[in-house]
Amino acid sequence: MPNRFLSWLPCFTRNRTSPQPVLVLAALLLAVTAALGQDEMADWLDPRLGQLQTSLSYDVEHHEQQSVRDSSEQMGPLFQEMSFSLPLFQNEKRELGLTVGYERADFNTGADFPDSEEDFPEIYEDYTLAFAYRQWLTSERQIGVMAQIGSPSDDPYDSFDDIAIDVNAMYRQNASGRDAWSFLVNFSTNRGWLNYIPLPGVAYSLSREKVQALIGIPINMVRWQPTKQSSLLATYIPARNINVRAGYEIAQPIEVYTGFSWENRSYFRANRQDDDNRVEFYSKKVTGGIAWEVNESFTVDFRAGYAFDRFVFEGEDYEDRNRDRIEFSDGPFYGVRGKVKF
Repeated sequence: MPNRFLSWLPCFTRNRTSPQPVLVLAALLLAVTAALGQDEMADWLDPRLGQLQTSLSYDVEHHEQQSVRDSSEQMGPLFQEMSFSLPLFQNEKRELGLTVGYERADFNTGADFPDSEEDFPEIYEDYTLAFAYRQWLTSERQIGVMAQIGSPSDDPYDSFDDIAIDVNAMYRQNASGRDAWSFLVNFSTNRGWLNYIPLPGVAYSLSREKVQALIGIPINMVRWQPTKQSSLLATYIPARNINVRAGYEIAQPIEVYTGFSWENRSYFRANRQDDDNRVEFYSKKVTGGIAWEVNESFTVDFRAGYAFDRFVFEGEDYEDRNRDRIEFSDGPFYGVRGKVKF
């Protein structure tokens, strides 16, 4: 999952007076391996309960066709994401939300894997279902569970080996002031490493007048707001997930921003010989855009930029990136994202 959702997180946006949440870590663990809707995840991160809203979001990003290295073919991915969120029940002490999602990646190419000479499916789809539950145990302690099932594949749900299951459990303990500790456990069948093994995590969040930070394992994040209109956000998730974003609010509902990201997307190829293999797409991007909160119910984000160091390969992990590698030239991209709250 790409990290565009970082700019929408309530703990790292302006115009928030609620306590700064630390649940970011749990969601980011899930975001590395799954594709939950970005704003729906952000709703789960706010420590306040009873704030869920019914919402529908859509995101599309188009990359211009560019030549494939050592081939006469071209490649120009088109990524689409849609999600619908619905609160099932909620009050000030507990809440349960449902999110259904759909993603489609169309790589628009006739290229094949160069080493194995097997077909590279150019279209991958994913239908996801997720539940998120949170509850206050006391005024200072909160627990939560998020579970998702999906199948990012050229033939979704064709077999059990093409199904991705992700579960995050979280325990949050308030510290001094608005600071807090967060302890969690992540279980996943789609990490590409240590599958089926629960992995622990811990993080400490601190909130000051102009700086909010999340420091822990495996994520580090900091947001600096030098003025009321400007902000800088930086995140790092080992080992190859980086996001830096600088924004400036030119008018109260309109923000311009620029940023850099290093991200990847992972898919299952149906009928692959090794069930542990994944089709991995890596890219680096420089982006500029404008985010406009049209009203309380509708937000839209227009972006454009330049993508480079882009390649696809099939293997068990990043160490296999030079085998069956399809690399295509740098080039521009553009996208738009909208969200409606009901």
